[in-house]
Amino acid sequence: MKLIRSGQLKYTQFATGLYRYNKEYCGLNATEYSKKASEVAQNMTDEFASRLFDELELDGDCSSIFQISAMQSGSDKDNTDGNLLSNFVQISRFDMAADYSNQDIPIKRGGAFAPGYIRSIYSSQNSTFTFNSGYSYNPEFGQWESSTFILGFDISDDPKPLAIAEIPGEPINQYAADLFDGHLRVATTKWHWWNDVSTTTNRIFILKVPGDTEGSKMNVTGFTKHLGKINESIFAVRYIGDKGYVVTFEQKDPFLVVDLSNYTDPQVVGELEVRTTLNVSLVLLPSFSNFNNIAIANAITDSRIFILPTPHRN
Repeated sequence: MKLIRSGQLKYTQFATGLYRYNKEYCGLNATEYSKKASEVAQNMTDEFASRLFDELELDGDCSSIFQISAMQSGSDKDNTDGNLLSNFVQISRFDMAADYSNQDIPIKRGGAFAPGYIRSIYSSQNSTFTFNSGYSYNPEFGQWESSTFILGFDISDDPKPLAIAEIPGEPINQYAADLFDGHLRVATTKWHWWNDVSTTTNRIFILKVPGDTEGSKMNVTGFTKHLGKINESIFAVRYIGDKGYVVTFEQKDPFLVVDLSNYTDPQVVGELEVRTTLNVSLVLLPSFSNFNNIAIANAITDSRIFILPTPHRN
């Protein structure tokens, strides 16, 4: 069994002694304060790191967690969420069928620090991906923009780091992601309220999951153009094979079929405007009696099943 949990790190025990208002900093100028605070921090670092190591319950060393440096570019412009250590995502693995007569449950763990907060989780038989919502600074517009930080773990045996990535926007839920043929597909909505043309950008991103000798970064191989009309956001997503099915919404509900078979050039190949009562969002459900059908269920009014022909590019 795999258990996934996420927790915020408490910095008060470390940061309290660094605040400028502490009496030991009274009368110091900015340079003197910086020097003194650095000395205080260095004296506390070992104790704080030791306590953190114990509370994370790592299995002897740090081999089961991502190196923080793997998630940073080293650029001065890399202002990812302002705090890479704000959250820790941990995967625990234990055998529920084992004989625990001695009251001892062997647990193996893997994890990673991540910005923001965990928004959703996607898990397949051998891999788990967590999606943390945070913000990245866009120097071109001078704005902080929503981003999703993806952590991938190999869970075929003891949990261990697999891959990392960052993409614009946020997924709506766990159904916004899917692993297919070594590629992770993720649908996100990016909000930009200052834009007077459209406040949203909806896209499906396709990322290549690296092999054993390809490092840890998942590279984006392709992404769609904006899905839906201006100001619409994604309300439902499902994937069946190499096709994606998306509902966007503002006042009406466009139902979009996206061909994802070309990993570098995904394209919308079909669109249907589904009228609903009370502007209630739709839910996409694969019809398990026939995987070429999909059910569109409205929480208030009705449910409909659409027969999906195999779409072809123009």
